[in-house]
Amino acid sequence: MQRGSRSFAKRRTRAAVLGLIGTCLLAGCVTTKTVAENPEVLREQIRAGELVKPGDRVSVVTTRTGEHVFTVAEVDADVIRGKGIEVPIDDVVALQKHQLDVVKTAAAAGGVYVGLGALFTLAFAIALGDI
Repeated sequence: MQRGSRSFAKRRTRAAVLGLIGTCLLAGCVTTKTVAENPEVLREQIRAGELVKPGDRVSVVTTRTGEHVFTVAEVDADVIRGKGIEVPIDDVVALQKHQLDVVKTAAAAGGVYVGLGALFTLAFAIALGDI
């Protein structure tokens, strides 16, 4: 093998690896955790600060106004506040929290993106005429 060919192969491999790493960094998995409690227990846990904290992304279902999806700014004894929204805790009947799931993100990066990386590498090799 000629020296120039080896250098080109290294660059091609390096480009494929960097492309795969970049693709993996662009993705993440968000899970939705449904809090399955009866409404009274759910309301008590919200008031106690056990379930909802500022910065949490939530879906809240209420008896009066239906479902609201927002990021929590504040929780006090009576309401959950977000930007431009106040949900009375006494009206809450169901709650879901949206969270980043590190395990699922790693699995997706390790599975799907490795497959995509292999596909891109194959396409790159075909485009260069190596196959």
